[in-house]
Amino acid sequence: MHHRYIFRKLIKILFLDKYIIRRFGKDLGIIKLKNNYIVDIPKSGSSTIKHFASLGSKRYEFCRKYLNIQPKHEYVIPVKKIRPINEDIKVFMFIRPPEERLYSLYKQKVSNFEDFPFGYSLIKKDKFYLTRNFKSTTQFYKENSFFEFCNGIKNLNKEFLEKGYNYNLFDKHILPQFKIILNLQETYNNTDELTFIIYPIKKINNVLSSFLGRKVKRKINSTKKDNINYLQDIKASKIIDLFYAEDKLLYDKLMKSQNGFLEFKFDAFNNLNN
Repeated sequence: MHHRYIFRKLIKILFLDKYIIRRFGKDLGIIKLKNNYIVDIPKSGSSTIKHFASLGSKRYEFCRKYLNIQPKHEYVIPVKKIRPINEDIKVFMFIRPPEERLYSLYKQKVSNFEDFPFGYSLIKKDKFYLTRNFKSTTQFYKENSFFEFCNGIKNLNKEFLEKGYNYNLFDKHILPQFKIILNLQETYNNTDELTFIIYPIKKINNVLSSFLGRKVKRKINSTKKDNINYLQDIKASKIIDLFYAEDKLLYDKLMKSQNGFLEFKFDAFNNLNN
């Protein structure tokens, strides 16, 4: 456990320039992979995309070769501006069913004591001082059930609304995929010029293979064989209806698409019900 902590500190120092940019800028945004723009959505292929975006970095390759770690999240930062490629601006993204994405988050951050021995906070690390302002639980540990985790998000969001706090106080992994997409207009001033191509996460290997010109076969974390009861917890907590409703609607539209993908202009995200 201690060696993991030391490694994290060393990596932060090694990528200090990138850390400063993320700390005082935007941690989420659009990543450039070869000549393709991709929206960075945590728990929706983010690690895979950043791995390939990091290849070629001497610091990243040093960590892989000599430290046996892959600090892709530390290396990759969002692009500042989106410029046309071949007179067009297409931005790709991969989304997951909100139920699956939420349970994957719980497995990785809450029940994984080895990597998160001090628990997982629903609130951003740099806003941790605000936790004293809330009655709801903001910190979750291995002992907490998935049902308790779902209710924790729901209850804290209710307090956010009552006290006038912005939902962006949530840790980025909790944020709905739909909200992450809408937040792009806070970072980029030309979102109305962008065309978004939306794929389900299960197609990420095929799409990245076409981008990179070589076969990509990365394992995508799945919840299907893990806990068949997690969907019951989600239903009982009503977390999807109360917090991830737009994610559910967007994913359902994607599954009904005959093309296997959706093509949206930015304004279309505000009219999902039409």
